[in-house]
Amino acid sequence: MVIVEASGSQHKWVISGWYYLIPFLFFLLTLFLTVIFYEQAPAKLPAYWKLNGIFETEKAKTPFSASIWLGSQLLAILTFLGLHATIQKSKRIIDQDDPEISLERMKRSRRLCSKVMFGAGLLTVLFFGFLQGSFLLDWSSSAVQVISRLLWLLLPVCLLWMTFIGQGGSRLKVMGIRRERKIVQKDDHYWKLGIFYFNRSDSALFVEKRFGIGWTVNLGRPIVWIILFVVLALAGIKQFFFS
Repeated sequence: MVIVEASGSQHKWVISGWYYLIPFLFFLLTLFLTVIFYEQAPAKLPAYWKLNGIFETEKAKTPFSASIWLGSQLLAILTFLGLHATIQKSKRIIDQDDPEISLERMKRSRRLCSKVMFGAGLLTVLFFGFLQGSFLLDWSSSAVQVISRLLWLLLPVCLLWMTFIGQGGSRLKVMGIRRERKIVQKDDHYWKLGIFYFNRSDSALFVEKRFGIGWTVNLGRPIVWIILFVVLALAGIKQFFFS
């Protein structure tokens, strides 16, 4: 069964990408404060933080080292914006037994997931901005520890909430019905080892995972390998310069 929507309403399946201007404004604010307070900041800055907010190593203050958290903010914005695009552009799998209900369930779940991803991204950007402020204004280390622990408590809550929604919104009640999503058996041969999707004839770049929650990529598309190479290259560059 193929369901075609020609109205462009698929954009309503997720929140508007313009919402990501909010974390970008926080990034610009952090950049502005860095320029203003750079001279009066301490001569040493924390270079490595543990998850509990305690830092182990320090680096001499330089414009390059002072931009670590700024770079982390920008990377977080791009990462969550990419997740937003993944949710919006991923392949839609409709249950043939109840296409209308499964379509509505999918719409609701993707919009909810896009809201959760935006919230998690905003929290991450605010956290990196807080770390930058703690360096610039020499805030108490105990405050950094408290904020760090709160962040790493809230992020798992977001993930657990997505688990409650279920893959494809399978745990959402639509029209009084709650039904687990059925696995499409006809595409078995496209799932290598049951977890890697490889289908050259499928134009979709992103597909929902068969098990669990979230999305995966179609390894049969060459552009996916290019994206993976770029991501790994960026991670290697970040590790080389900031390690």
